[in-house]
Amino acid sequence: MVVQEDIESVLHLLADAASEQSMQFFREKNSVENKWETGFDPVTQADKNAEIAIRKVLAEQRPDDAILGEEFGLTEGKNELTWVLDPIDGTRSFILGQPTWGTLAALCNESGPIWGIMDQPFTNERFIGGPNIAKMFHNGAEIPLKTRACSEISKAHIVFPSSYRKEIRPIAGKLSEIYDSAELGRASGDCYRYALIAMGGLDAVIDMGLQSYDICAMIPIVESAGGIVTDWDGNPCHDGGKILACGDKQLHSKLVEVLSKINQG
Repeated sequence: MVVQEDIESVLHLLADAASEQSMQFFREKNSVENKWETGFDPVTQADKNAEIAIRKVLAEQRPDDAILGEEFGLTEGKNELTWVLDPIDGTRSFILGQPTWGTLAALCNESGPIWGIMDQPFTNERFIGGPNIAKMFHNGAEIPLKTRACSEISKAHIVFPSSYRKEIRPIAGKLSEIYDSAELGRASGDCYRYALIAMGGLDAVIDMGLQSYDICAMIPIVESAGGIVTDWDGNPCHDGGKILACGDKQLHSKLVEVLSKINQG
């Protein structure tokens, strides 16, 4: 049995533990390693320390749950629940000193994410989504999260993946159809853009090449605030891949219609 109050308290504990580690390194000297033999996929000491801190909290508070973390892989559990962790989503932004990164943690069952938290300790913003809960905490205030209504692509504010990424380049021209049709289009990354949907400041995020730990935490946050998160064909996306997140379900349907055609080649 998952008790709501218990999960909320655990979410805060793990975010506090991670931020204590990450903020020691943000905009400070930080060791950077490259996880790829070709190309650049960075990991910092802050990533590793933050995940270790989260795992310690979970070992104390939720010892029977499994853990899947970006940095240290899978720790088997004794039940059907799994914590999916990204200690610093947006490591490149972290290295550059841009505050669009965040700590992500999701509690999932066999069907997908149930609870999610995104914590941005530099801006002091924390987002939590779960059963009948959608809220953020900022400078001591608790603020409800609610997506905004926007059913038309022509009125939508949409964030796209950067066309400089190798996996985007072959279809960048096809995505430009949506970019040119939207009222406002931007290209950027990291988890903060999904939080903007939940806050009602952004209408959609289109992305690809994500892993489960990149998206699981943001699904409950966006959906508990009234939005929807799927793959480009409208299917569940908690395993990662090509992602479409929208604040308005009608907008989502219209974007799926376009993206599914792109997806089919």
